[in-house]
Amino acid sequence: MKYNFDEHIDRCGTSSAKWDHVDENFHGEDLLPLWVADTDFRVPYEVVEAIQDRLTHPIFGYTTPDDELYDVIIEKVKRHYNWDIKKEWILFTNGVVSACHIAVRSFVNIGDEVMIQNPVYYPFQRLIKANGMQPVDNTLVRKGNKYYMDFDHMENLFESTVGFGARTSRIKAAILCNPHNPVGRVWTKDELKKYGDICIENDALIISDDIHCDLLLNDNEHTLIPTLGKKYEDNSITIIAPSKTFNTAGLKAAVTIIPNDKLRKDFALTQMAGYNSPNILGLTALKAAYKHGDDYIKELNNYLEKNLEFFVSYIKENIPELTVIEPEGTYLVWVDMRKLDMNKEELAEFMVEKAKVATDFGHVFGKGGAGYQRFNIGCTRKTLEEALNRLDKAVSEWRKN
Repeated sequence: MKYNFDEHIDRCGTSSAKWDHVDENFHGEDLLPLWVADTDFRVPYEVVEAIQDRLTHPIFGYTTPDDELYDVIIEKVKRHYNWDIKKEWILFTNGVVSACHIAVRSFVNIGDEVMIQNPVYYPFQRLIKANGMQPVDNTLVRKGNKYYMDFDHMENLFESTVGFGARTSRIKAAILCNPHNPVGRVWTKDELKKYGDICIENDALIISDDIHCDLLLNDNEHTLIPTLGKKYEDNSITIIAPSKTFNTAGLKAAVTIIPNDKLRKDFALTQMAGYNSPNILGLTALKAAYKHGDDYIKELNNYLEKNLEFFVSYIKENIPELTVIEPEGTYLVWVDMRKLDMNKEELAEFMVEKAKVATDFGHVFGKGGAGYQRFNIGCTRKTLEEALNRLDKAVSEWRKN
């Protein structure tokens, strides 16, 4: 093993949102943070060394990505996802959410609609509304302990008639989350093809957030939707980033891949109107992570699989009132806590005041999220065990009442 994911690294005092501001954000005391989606793992050595090397130069002026950076991205995408992309397709933003802002502003008119699939990463709904558009929900369907897309409902969302019976829709774009945050699905090729076909048939652009694409558990394989064929490639914007995989979220760097010339030009024009590109250290970290990070990815996913196994087994044995929706990807675990029979305010108070564990409250992820909590298992086994012990003790007290 090259990397030690059991190593405890004290993040307090580093302006960590996850650790330094947890009590403030949750209005509690002595909380153990399993919330915001970064990990407690050391960044790959090669990334730190690349940043340190760049810091030896005393000037940090305006930055243009070099040819090697483009080559590293092209090779990474080909190596991991079997997609041949071109240099000119690549644009850089300071994050996935920023890229989504630029996309909806570029391709959706004020008052039109953007489809999302709740429960889903909550900034999607916020950014749609912030840009004057309306979110339309194609809620995921849970069957057993797995979530699926509701394609019948999706098709119905697009069906409307105006004028002389011509079929039209106000849904001009759809944000795809793959792997899905928070339910952990890694969508199959068949699911993505059906999703893509419905969007293409109804002239809805696909904005695909693939930020968790490297985080694959138990032999699941990730498919980028443009790899399904030329028509999907022409109707999609794909956004990836090293931030979740390599724990570099604070460096603010993401890659947006747009094969369609017109879409890319319109996106770039909107970005020039005031959206920043990554800073020089963000691009430095991105290059090093994508160039040297394959071993890190393998070892990280192996550690996350063992964390998940421990998490699931502990809850089954000790807290049977809870149901774990086992993720196929990401380090985020969606947990059904509805058997505790608490409303959202009571459940939030229970987690903060009784369990002393900070998780993301399910209701903020939209329809279908109430009664759930999102746990971040991207932490040391010791931290995870402590969190589960706290939760176990709190539920034991609940049973007595």
